[in-house]
Amino acid sequence: MDTLTGYCTDCGQPLADGRCPVHYPMPEQATNAGSHMPVTRPSAPIIASSIALLLSLISLGLSLRPSGSDSTLVDRTEQRLTELHDQMIQRQRVVDEQLQTITGRFDAIPDLVALAATVRPTVFKIKARGGTGTGFVWSSSDGGSLLLTNYHVVADGWRNGRKAVTVTSGGQRFDGRVTKVSIAEDLALIEVDQGLPSLGHSATLPKTGSTVLAIGAPLGLNGTVTSGIVSGTHKGQVQFSAAISPGSSGSPLVDGNGDVVGIVSAKYIGPGAEGLGFAVPVKTVCDVFPIC
Repeated sequence: MDTLTGYCTDCGQPLADGRCPVHYPMPEQATNAGSHMPVTRPSAPIIASSIALLLSLISLGLSLRPSGSDSTLVDRTEQRLTELHDQMIQRQRVVDEQLQTITGRFDAIPDLVALAATVRPTVFKIKARGGTGTGFVWSSSDGGSLLLTNYHVVADGWRNGRKAVTVTSGGQRFDGRVTKVSIAEDLALIEVDQGLPSLGHSATLPKTGSTVLAIGAPLGLNGTVTSGIVSGTHKGQVQFSAAISPGSSGSPLVDGNGDVVGIVSAKYIGPGAEGLGFAVPVKTVCDVFPIC
């Protein structure tokens, strides 16, 4: 009977006893010195796989159980990571503190638009015999309001016994009367019968460099707003840089909180002089008149 010869489908070699001599070689017969029994040697791929598996197990064991030097390295690495973590936390704290400082500075910057809108309704043009200036409402009640201005605004009428003045703002017009003056401190009080919005005040001298607004009626232009800073204090007066003109006398000088810190009274005019305005401090007002 003829024997059908098969071929390996992978390499094309003829099969021997149904086995590919390349992929599945026949086990070699060897003589065991002790028993003369045949011994089968494992193929190369099996040996290679076994060695790879063994090496993997050894590597895994080493990683799970580090040697003394490896353990020291791990400890040092963990220590360094902890130090870096602590440094990052500390730096974050510094950044947060700096951010709070910057935010606080921005919050401290007054909103000049809102400030002007609050102050303007309390400021009026004062027309007296021989002069025009500015006055603002110091206090108010249902029975009337008390306005403050400079003495030199009403001086001519006061000296001649004419205490009546006109108080105007926009479409508002009120009859007022001068009730008290301080010639030495250049201050005057005016009363009107109407209750009007008033301003708060601060007897504490403003800090040099702080923002201030002067709101008045320079050249009769009531409600004019100029801004500047406190430049210093000289001879009992608050020096400031906000622009003022004739007619600004008696204007309130207000700080970033909207509180009056001075009453605009004069400016220095001379060659090269710029931004040299002066105001009577609120403390002086409180010392002269019992209205604080």
